[in-house]
Amino acid sequence: TGMSGEKLTQLYTRFGKSDKNETDDLNGAFGIGSKAPFAYATSFTTISYYNGTQYTCINIKDEEGKPRLCQFPSKPTDEPNGVEVYFTVNRGDVQKFHDKSKEILRWFPKPFNVKRIATSFYEIPGRPKYKIDGKDWGLSNRWDSPVIITGNVAYPFEVSHIKYDARNVGNQNCR
Repeated sequence: TGMSGEKLTQLYTRFGKSDKNETDDLNGAFGIGSKAPFAYATSFTTISYYNGTQYTCINIKDEEGKPRLCQFPSKPTDEPNGVEVYFTVNRGDVQKFHDKSKEILRWFPKPFNVKRIATSFYEIPGRPKYKIDGKDWGLSNRWDSPVIITGNVAYPFEVSHIKYDARNVGNQNCR
C-alpha cells in the first residue's frame, strides 16, 4: 500500500472520495476512513511510504470544517510501502483506545503494530485461527461471543437467532 503525495491530497481532502469503489477485497469505499481521526482529534499526521519516497502531511479542518492537507517536502526512504497515522490521545482515553484497537483490529488478516506513548509498541496479532473455514467464512470453536466477519469488521450476533444443522455447518448449510 502507501500513496503518492497527489493521491494523499485526492483522498484526504474530500469526504466521499475513495479509491476502493471497484473492489470488495479491501475495507472502505465510502471515503470516510482516511478522515476518521477527525472524529476525535482536531488534527492528525499522515506518513505515507510509497515506492521509495516518504510523504508527510498534517491533516486539519479549515474554518468551514472541510479537510485540508499541509504537506512537507517529500524525501527518499528505505521503508516498505505503507501508511502511518498519528494523533494525540488524551491521557484518560489511552486505555480505552488500547482496548478498542485490540478488539477491532484483531479481525484483520495481518498483524498491526500500534504505537502507544512515545516509543512503546504493542502488537495486535491478527485474525484468530478457525476450526473450519472457507474462502469467505470461518468458524472458531469459541462460542462465548460469536461474530460474523465481513470486510474485516466483526459484527456480534446471538447464536440462538440462527437456525442451522450443526452436522452440516462445514457445508455452509445455514438458513
